[in-house]
Amino acid sequence: RSVDGNGSFVVPMIRLGAAPRNAGEKTKVETYLLGTTSNKERIRAQLYYNSADTTKAILGVNFTVLSTTSSTKTKANVPIYGSSITQTGEVVSVKSWDGTDLLSFTRGVSGTATIACTGTGGGAALEECSGKTTNTLSYSAPTTTDL
Repeated sequence: RSVDGNGSFVVPMIRLGAAPRNAGEKTKVETYLLGTTSNKERIRAQLYYNSADTTKAILGVNFTVLSTTSSTKTKANVPIYGSSITQTGEVVSVKSWDGTDLLSFTRGVSGTATIACTGTGGGAALEECSGKTTNTLSYSAPTTTDL
């Protein structure tokens, strides 16, 4: 039986994103932790690219809401769904399927990001978005790892 006693259970989904590469190349991931002002939640933004590509073109993305111990909501590991992602210079912009701007931040450095608190698949999952149309998040320079 399940913990809640109703006989059901939850099967977690595996998040996969294709990042094509040739033999001998590696998939690299840049990971950013974007935090709200009160630090009740963070967004883990992961950008995937090919190690052989000097432009570091984004091949895959993963955005996840992470609740902290000071959060009063239980929306940990809620994904933020982006339908399209573009990069102009070093500015990364994510849009939802309906064209709403979801998230925008500068790649490779520390700074601030803007997330939409309305729309489909965006920051509405964030506790600090309640009653707002946008929210500002701060972040440090990314960590980069090989997969």
